[in-house]
Amino acid sequence: MKNKAICFIGIFLIGFTAISCSTAKNAKGTTSPQIEEAVEQNTFKFMATRAHPLDQTVVNIMRQMDATGGHRILDIASGYYLSFNNQHIKGDLPYFGTRYQAKYGRTDDDGFKFDFKNATIEKKRSARKTSFSIRPDKSRVIDMMYLEIFKNGKAHLSISANDRQSISYDGYITILDPEL
Repeated sequence: MKNKAICFIGIFLIGFTAISCSTAKNAKGTTSPQIEEAVEQNTFKFMATRAHPLDQTVVNIMRQMDATGGHRILDIASGYYLSFNNQHIKGDLPYFGTRYQAKYGRTDDDGFKFDFKNATIEKKRSARKTSFSIRPDKSRVIDMMYLEIFKNGKAHLSISANDRQSISYDGYITILDPEL
């Protein structure tokens, strides 16, 4: 009787695991085929969830802030994004790091806020991911952006700028809203 109960529990756990893993969903409940279709059509939105500054000074200051090392500061609240609609790229992302040129009296451009109508885009596909190399036309700040999108909807964005150190972000892909 005891063996039957253990066998029943084992079958139940295997069945539950198979059902829960049948469709991969990202944080917004979008399934992988929907994400793959949006990436194929170049109409998607990257939602940033965590920033990774390359400036070691910033990381050292965060380590001294509290007992947890201050790394929760790098967890980004919702609302920071990069929307990708064919050649139109729009974004609002925070920045942590060192700037090479100070902007005295202006606080409206502390992060990356941009709206590019034209950009040179290279798209590469592999079995695991789709990669985008984006070079905005006529941008004074952003030199290059690299976006890697994985099959499960997770993504990684790196931004190389002219007036500050590079930074990267982790996040996920959602389907672009029709009004954007």
